[in-house]
Amino acid sequence: MLGPTASALATALVLIGAGRAPRYETARFGPECVAHRTAVHLGGSTASAFLARARATGVRRIVVFVPGFATGVPKGLHSARLFGDVVGPSDLLLYVDWGSAGKKYDYIRDARTAAANAPALADLLLDLHRELPGREVDLFAHSLGTRIVALALAKVKAPADKRPIVERAVLAAPDMTIADYTRAIARIPGPFDHVTLYVSRHDRALLLSTVINVHHRLGRITAWKKPIARTDVVDASAARTGLDGHGYAISDPALIADIGRTLAGAAVPHPDWKHAKPDSISWTYLAPAAHSPAPVTCP
Repeated sequence: MLGPTASALATALVLIGAGRAPRYETARFGPECVAHRTAVHLGGSTASAFLARARATGVRRIVVFVPGFATGVPKGLHSARLFGDVVGPSDLLLYVDWGSAGKKYDYIRDARTAAANAPALADLLLDLHRELPGREVDLFAHSLGTRIVALALAKVKAPADKRPIVERAVLAAPDMTIADYTRAIARIPGPFDHVTLYVSRHDRALLLSTVINVHHRLGRITAWKKPIARTDVVDASAARTGLDGHGYAISDPALIADIGRTLAGAAVPHPDWKHAKPDSISWTYLAPAAHSPAPVTCP
């Protein structure tokens, strides 16, 4: 569990951008909000000093967290904090800041930034794969962050060692088309060993994205006619969410716990999953009974 006693490397922030080496920062979480961030500037495209430190501290698993649209660093790190139960004491949560403007009305700008910085994310994932052999790399991406992942991996060839670049991936509220997904991620051989998609028919933000992009978004498709290789689809329409129906995977504690089980490799189906019909392709997430936890607020 992330908290004030976590090691300095328990959570890290990496800033990526086109044409520049990644910049890493350590980030510790207080009991409610980000307590402090200490900049650690590391040169080189592979950030060898940072990765060497990860090896030296006994990191066993890296969970890469790719935030979505309109998510600046403070908001994004707060969301990542909610994933504390996903990250064990020997894990590294690596939050990727890909340059979102952090503004609700700047979707077009964020989409362009995502496209420009996708190669840098590909380099980062390949660096982790190459420099930390024997460590499992898992990935969580939300919203527009899923499109960055797809763009990053669309042209990446399978590594020579034939290990998947990412073992387990969760793509929540994916802001991409089915064609984007199958071309970049579901291809064979693919960059991921297994992917779980969390989708919702109540996602109004992706309805707007459908209008802007003139193509249906993967994150609103809950009925599937045929399966996709190495992919589970979970209809999370029952999850708690906000007004736009888009943030369920980064705000609903019960669903976040379910995502944690997915990333940990829990057997399918989870206790909270069922098939809506005997011949259904996708799973339906059953939200547990509602309760009212104490709100977490930031100053």
